[in-house]
Amino acid sequence: MRAINHYLFFDGENDPILSPVKRHDWGHPVRKDGTLRKHYHRYPKLSHALNAYGDALTLSQPQTVATVGFFLDHFMTEVNTPLTQPATNRITHQREVILFDFIGRGLALTHRPFNALELTRSPLDPAQTPNCWVMIEKQCPAEIQQKMVEYVQQGGNLILIGRVCEEDFNHIPCTLLKDALGIESIRGGEPFMQGRIHAFQYPDTPASFIETYSGAFDEVFATAENGRAVGFLKTLGKGKALLFGAALTANTLDDMDLVHQMALKMDCPPLFSLENWADVRLSRGDEGSFLFINNYQDDPVETTIEYGNETLFGGHAVVLPARKGLILPVEWQLNPDILIHYVTSEFVEITEDGPTLTLKTAQAEFFAEMTLLHYRCDHAVPIDQEPGSQRFGLHGKDGVIVLRAWK
Repeated sequence: MRAINHYLFFDGENDPILSPVKRHDWGHPVRKDGTLRKHYHRYPKLSHALNAYGDALTLSQPQTVATVGFFLDHFMTEVNTPLTQPATNRITHQREVILFDFIGRGLALTHRPFNALELTRSPLDPAQTPNCWVMIEKQCPAEIQQKMVEYVQQGGNLILIGRVCEEDFNHIPCTLLKDALGIESIRGGEPFMQGRIHAFQYPDTPASFIETYSGAFDEVFATAENGRAVGFLKTLGKGKALLFGAALTANTLDDMDLVHQMALKMDCPPLFSLENWADVRLSRGDEGSFLFINNYQDDPVETTIEYGNETLFGGHAVVLPARKGLILPVEWQLNPDILIHYVTSEFVEITEDGPTLTLKTAQAEFFAEMTLLHYRCDHAVPIDQEPGSQRFGLHGKDGVIVLRAWK
């Protein structure tokens, strides 16, 4: 999901051949009878921003720091018999709790954008995939176990969360991964049984599906109440593996910090650092980059943003209204003579009238920096104060930047 499109604009009905759910009525802007909901009139604002940025935005590509590996077979749970239902209940729990609410949610909330790959169909190359987060369960094909072992041996960082696989999908014993990790014995792991673990500095953390391990591990970072290892690190060839044998959701700050600390141990730093939390993503393209910032909270957010070791927007804070988002340009080459280094408000309209180029912003007050060739901007000041400087700063208060060409 790029988060820049209008999703399901109309209410409607599904053909029963395609879906057992007759209606999709999720509060879309246009009802099934054609009448409009109040938020219909907000939708043009997004369209205006997309039109202002044009191909520079739509052709830019999301930047990620992590990869989530998954098995397609873990999603084949639609059809069941009384014999298969218990297994379906187990994998559904693990999928929802571990894959979605711990790995996916935890990476997103700690500012680690991720892509995904299906492990049976995609190559697992450390050069392309420095770290890979995988939910594992008791069954896993031998060739995939071997693929993950070789990935670590070749220099990959593999984060495994769940119960260690001990057989393939035909119930034939297979312990390639278990043996490579140096696990000598496995205990526990009973489905849906609640317990408590001690992970990093957090004692009494609630979890379920808790497995414990014995073996020659490099570091143990989580233990069960009986003191046995639940989470450990193991060096294997040029890479390293982390195993966390429990299921819990990343709902609290403590839970999210578990994901954060696991990621740091596996050389997976966050892409951003914020003074106050907001959801931040970055897309890069040949003509510039675009920062997607969303505030999902019911209160406004004002925050500074760091990307790696660089403070963005000249250190100026970005202001986000409640439940609103912005698409902000970074080093955007608007045309050969205009480079927008940053603006702290979203552009919603760009018009050209002879020698005058007018850029309108969504918010009245903003900060901006630009390098201008053959253009001038009223009220902009040179950044370095040197005669002939071509980089200018602007503190706008009326939601508009007016650039005039000169020769």
